[in-house]
Amino acid sequence: MLNRNDHRSFDLEFPTDDVCLEWLKNQIFPDGIFCEPCGRVTKHHRVRSRKSYSCDRCGHHVHPTAGTIYHKSRTPLTKWFYATYLLSGADPDIPITELQRELGVTYKTAWRMTHLICGMLSDGGEDEFVEDESEAAADLSPAVDGRQSLDVSDETETGSGRPSGLFRRITRRN
Repeated sequence: MLNRNDHRSFDLEFPTDDVCLEWLKNQIFPDGIFCEPCGRVTKHHRVRSRKSYSCDRCGHHVHPTAGTIYHKSRTPLTKWFYATYLLSGADPDIPITELQRELGVTYKTAWRMTHLICGMLSDGGEDEFVEDESEAAADLSPAVDGRQSLDVSDETETGSGRPSGLFRRITRRN
């Protein structure tokens, strides 16, 4: 059975989909969002009716989930993030039925999430995680299959063996 303390600590860090989307935006665009039509980094505001941000100058929309495993998914980001947290932890061999119960989704959804997340984490077996905190900012490097992977290091390990931060990798497809 999964540890309930994991879910409580996770809920403190990522209580809503808005917080998850903001975290994702900050990881993908650490220096701000570059607006293609404006040709520069501009201020963007959150569009409440969509998972997107709109440029304050021209109104161009940017979708942080585009090109990720979360793209076009009706499953809430909080469930995606929690599944990633569980599958990237000390015991990545969580049965799909247990993940299904923990997330409150169908077996089909849990299966799909597991396969996408594990595929993202394994990335062909050539994971190179950032070990040093000084390199923790972000390192974009092209992957073998045409995707870019954004490495995000974890600052410390918890006593349970789970990473204290949420993810070690987020993968964006080109």
